Amino acid sequence: IVGTENNLGDALWGKAISISMFFCALLSPYAGGIADLLGARKKMLFVFTALCFLSVSSFSLLKKGMLIEGFLLVILANFSMEMAFVFYNSFIVFIEKDYGFGKISAIGFAAGYLGSVISLLMSLFLLERGLTNLIWPFCGAFFFLFSIPLIVTLPPERSIKTGVMSAAKKGLDELLKLVRKVLKDRNLKYFLLAYLFYEDAINTVIVFSSIYASFTFGFGQAEIVQLYLSTQLSAMLGAFIIARFIESIGYKRTLSLSLVAWIIITITAAISSEKWQFGLACLTGGFFLGILQASSRALFATFIPKVEVSKYFGLYSLVGKSSSIIGPASFGAISYLTGSQRIAAIFVSTLFIFGLIVLGKVKEKSC
Repeated sequence: IVGTENNLGDALWGKAISISMFFCALLSPYAGGIADLLGARKKMLFVFTALCFLSVSSFSLLKKGMLIEGFLLVILANFSMEMAFVFYNSFIVFIEKDYGFGKISAIGFAAGYLGSVISLLMSLFLLERGLTNLIWPFCGAFFFLFSIPLIVTLPPERSIKTGVMSAAKKGLDELLKLVRKVLKDRNLKYFLLAYLFYEDAINTVIVFSSIYASFTFGFGQAEIVQLYLSTQLSAMLGAFIIARFIESIGYKRTLSLSLVAWIIITITAAISSEKWQFGLACLTGGFFLGILQASSRALFATFIPKVEVSKYFGLYSLVGKSSSIIGPASFGAISYLTGSQRIAAIFVSTLFIFGLIVLGKVKEKSC
């Protein structure tokens, strides 16, 4: 749509993601507080999932040169997806029962990667037949249809009898109280600071990995889909494996090992010269991506009370999405100004290092 001249696509893509993350960071804890008060988690999950489906499906209408339309659709699609995950994540404390946060979290991510594998296979089938425009409505519909069983079968919610406007006002008050409470809690404070750094790095990797593969290593469209497919399989494997052992290893230790792995992976991606080397880094990264995401969500869940779960996960989203304003925009800007994506990749590795250092100050609670 934009073209490849002067890495302008990197800069614009980074800006679109950062803007969407800014709005998500601004609204997610507030919306989470309202959802807790009204018992509207499932309703909000449905609304944002439907909005994501519509915006992603609309990608098929974009043509070369439709920069503004594409820019706005990317913002809307990413914003609605991330908002939907705020409410999806909040249900973990209601369904974990005797399984443990870590196991449930890991199985959830593994199932998500399995869905990615299926949708990527179908996308590759369409791509090889020149039916690129059908990929978007298919992926949007896949995302929406598989959310329906979740929304239908999630446990019932308890609401407080109050109006929307009253809930909105109270939600803001509760959010301010929550921020003050978190600042006084050493574990939550340092965990969220660490999360700020490493989630920024992860989101930057996710946003730019395909562009990096294309422009730095010369991967074609079909090769990128195949690379993503292999990476998703690797991530699914990592999540399923860690689901078996995470409770005995411990959430913090698992998360720390994942961060060390990601430091090595990003440096390897920056200095590699061959496609196979980058591909190996991607496979390793996929394996540790599922482990990192599952252990991170599980560790955070041990610090929060059930009655305020959406609000806390809204704050969790705020921190992650706030960080994601910086990372993608910085990667795009560094790539644009230096003309090198490799230098931008080194920047990503430093974010993982800072995250690991701060995580060392967190004391894991017994779940």
